[in-house]
Amino acid sequence: MVARGRRGRFGQTEQPVLVFSIGALFAFAVSGQEQLPSSGGKRGGCGDAAGGTRSRPGYVDAACALIYDAAMNGDVNLSFDTAHLVVALVPLAIYFLLLAVINLMPRPLMISGTRDLAALAVGISGLVMMGPVQLFTPPPMLAQMGPYYWLLLVLLYGSAVSLWILFLRPRVVVYNIAPEQFRGIVSTIAVRQDPSARWAGNALEMPQARLLLKLEPFPAFRNVSLAIDSDQFDFSAWQRLVGELSVALAEMRVPRNPRGVTFGMIGTIIMGVLIHRCSQQGQALTESFIRLLGL
Repeated sequence: MVARGRRGRFGQTEQPVLVFSIGALFAFAVSGQEQLPSSGGKRGGCGDAAGGTRSRPGYVDAACALIYDAAMNGDVNLSFDTAHLVVALVPLAIYFLLLAVINLMPRPLMISGTRDLAALAVGISGLVMMGPVQLFTPPPMLAQMGPYYWLLLVLLYGSAVSLWILFLRPRVVVYNIAPEQFRGIVSTIAVRQDPSARWAGNALEMPQARLLLKLEPFPAFRNVSLAIDSDQFDFSAWQRLVGELSVALAEMRVPRNPRGVTFGMIGTIIMGVLIHRCSQQGQALTESFIRLLGL
């Protein structure tokens, strides 16, 4: 059976995006609520309220000035308190803790690209809601709709992620394995299914099985993905290949990935900071959530 692949692809593993951004996110969590420049100060770009100047592209100052004016007029909400931080960072912390458990397992773990993207979407959902969505949420609309406003946004976010998943080509992601090991296993299975299978860089062509695959390694985190790289392919052959991969990986034993400790520390630190902040808030934390929900 020949299936037509869905156009578009998600590219490489998503972990680098989170790893490179977690430093800034954690610093924001520790620093607490950001304050807007006072209306009496001289307004420049972002951070120029005190009259200091820095060399920046003009469009950056223009964007900052636009957001500043909107905030002063009450069109957007730039206040972040503990409730915002909890909603934004708890899903991310849980995602990092999940990565820690996966990478500390003594064997590789293979999951579908759909589950991998869904887990990432849940992990960054709080950042999306408390970031761009919260930034441009009109306070009158939130006051009028209350919790139903956030319910609607969650449904829209879920719909957008589902649509994104539908456009992905079939893909599997394998955690806690070296790309060279995985490539050897794929080669063995591919030759068994199609003796004419051959590699060209990270692309694997299986003419008789009507498959063109692309290996996407990420050695720094010891994970790799294998994706369909053509518009037309034999879906049954792909399923057989994935099934044999699953059996072969289940029998493997690999060293625990040291990156798992890093992921665990990041998740634990974020949760610890949030718990510490919440313990100091008391009744103010409840009032913060009430304001956030627009009750």
